[in-house]
Amino acid sequence: MTDAELKALVAGLAVVQAETSQQIKQTDKAVKELAEQQKETDKQLKETDKAVRELAGQQKETDKAVRELAEQQKETDKAVRELAGQQKETDKAVKELAEQQKKTDRQLNKRIKELGTQIGGLGVKFGSFAEGMAFPAMERILRARFGMEVISTNVKSKQNNENMEIDMLGYTNTTINTAYIVEIKSHLREDGVQQMLKNLVKFPLAFPEHAEKSLYGIIAAVSAPKELKNRVLNQGIYLALVHDEEFKLHQPSKFSPQNFSRA
Repeated sequence: MTDAELKALVAGLAVVQAETSQQIKQTDKAVKELAEQQKETDKQLKETDKAVRELAGQQKETDKAVRELAEQQKETDKAVRELAGQQKETDKAVKELAEQQKKTDRQLNKRIKELGTQIGGLGVKFGSFAEGMAFPAMERILRARFGMEVISTNVKSKQNNENMEIDMLGYTNTTINTAYIVEIKSHLREDGVQQMLKNLVKFPLAFPEHAEKSLYGIIAAVSAPKELKNRVLNQGIYLALVHDEEFKLHQPSKFSPQNFSRA
């Protein structure tokens, strides 16, 4: 081998050695980079494992919560069924109470009607009792006290478009020429006083044959409130009350009878 060939060979080996060194450096760099990447990958794997473990724990909590919700739903469904059963019982009880109320109302209405009939009957009986007491006593008063010659009970008239009914009517056609209207009440009320006042106004029209007579009114009552007693007397109407089980005139010293005649 000549010197030239030897030099060329040495030069070639030097180039190969330089290239090899360069490749080794690049390889080392690549290995280092791979090592760094491996570290990063390991770190990410650790973080992933941690996240997976946390997710697994959360899933357990979620599964537990789902189971608890399922149990609560079962309890709720059970409570709803129980409430539905109670509602049915309540509806049944309400229906039974409504039927019982209807039955009670019918019985009560029937009893009220019966009591109304009984009370009405008692009122009629008491009214008849008051009239039975008053008729003979007032007849004596009309004759002895006022000199009336004709006395009638339950007098009715329908003349001049006027309908009128009087419990007692006493009159005389002599020089006295007077008529007395008597209304008998078991319990005197304001409407009884008004009735008497209306009758005194209507009397000359309903009984024209007595229109020229002096006209007076007498109310005979078993009982009467004090204010109505005074009202009757202030109107100039005679008042007869029960005293010692007999009707007698109640005539204070200041009483002045009113002549209601139109004449």
